[in-house]
Amino acid sequence: MGTFIKNKAFRVITISDWISVFGDSIFFLAFLDFAASLDNREFAITLVTIGETIPNVLSVFAGFLCDRTKNKYLADIGCAIIRAGMYLLVGFLFYQANAQVILYGVIILNFVSDFLGNYSDCLRFPEIYALVEDNEFESSNGFSSGIYYSFSVVGKLLGGIILVVLSHNYTKVAIANSITFLICGLLMLLVFSDVSKKMSTYEPEKQENSNTIFGELKKICNNRYLFIMLIRFAILNAVIESSNYIMYIQVANYNEKFGSKYIIYVSIIEGVSIIGLILGNILVDRIFKNVSIIELSNTVFFIVIIGLIMLYSKKILLIGVSFFMIFFLQGSLSIKFTSYIYSNQDYEALGISAGIINTMLTISIPTLWIVISSIGNFFSFDIALVTVCLLCLLTLLLSLSKSRRSIK
Repeated sequence: MGTFIKNKAFRVITISDWISVFGDSIFFLAFLDFAASLDNREFAITLVTIGETIPNVLSVFAGFLCDRTKNKYLADIGCAIIRAGMYLLVGFLFYQANAQVILYGVIILNFVSDFLGNYSDCLRFPEIYALVEDNEFESSNGFSSGIYYSFSVVGKLLGGIILVVLSHNYTKVAIANSITFLICGLLMLLVFSDVSKKMSTYEPEKQENSNTIFGELKKICNNRYLFIMLIRFAILNAVIESSNYIMYIQVANYNEKFGSKYIIYVSIIEGVSIIGLILGNILVDRIFKNVSIIELSNTVFFIVIIGLIMLYSKKILLIGVSFFMIFFLQGSLSIKFTSYIYSNQDYEALGISAGIINTMLTISIPTLWIVISSIGNFFSFDIALVTVCLLCLLTLLLSLSKSRRSIK
């Protein structure tokens, strides 16, 4: 908090992050609401959610571009301006085009915008490194991340209400999102000279790193415990995200119960999920300090099964509570997993290692979702839901049996 107050450049960049995530959260809900209004809503929601996920798989390429970008801060500002222009085009599509052109056109534009967003996120690391003192980095990053997720929560909680107030006018929502990115770019221009000056002192000191992607990948695979945890965490991430996508579709199918309130209920569930994630990050040391990663991951798999069962209940309260617990536990588990990674990797290889691990974790999400969505679209999403339950149960039973053998 102290760095945020006294460091103007850091404060401006952080505020621009908060504004952008707020606008993005509302627009995603609006696009989801549009997809749910189409005749082929299950297929449309599937495309929207897959399109939202794939850019994260390509984060490794965003990082590759970031390392080779000379004027990083200028590129970051450029990303905000370009994304502002793209959402003006999205607004035009909603205003002029027919439903199918809107669906595919916005998916493509949103995909490119999200990739630029990942590229911008990569650019933030050298920016913050140059602006923040070493002894303040952890606390500053924690504060920034906490408020970032809080703005995401507010966006998701208010998104449904804003859509109702705007009479589901998706053009206005797209233009509003465009304005948020334009504001971000203009804010960052205010401290351009200060940030550029501080970053220039680090650029000449950058030295070539002999670590390679394939070399670090081999080290990770040779570390048996790390590799097993990575696989488990990848499966867990995939089933949680798949559960979230199935929730979008299942709630949309409850027309006789929820009707036009679909997006309100989705925004509530999304909101309490992110609140759970934030609290999980904050309270991990107090609640799960002496709990192992394996034990905590087993608990998460069990709670995911309960959450999926709750989707059959058609009771928003039970669905909301179960999803809150899922994301609360996932938030705690992700902190413990990240801490293990950082404490068991060479400092000079942390960047490459984190990149490889993040890519592997991200790839698992669309891979499972493609399988699950195929089952859902060809058969039914009830069968898809059961499939995710069985995957969780199988992973949980394998883990418990392995634990018992190790005790003996």
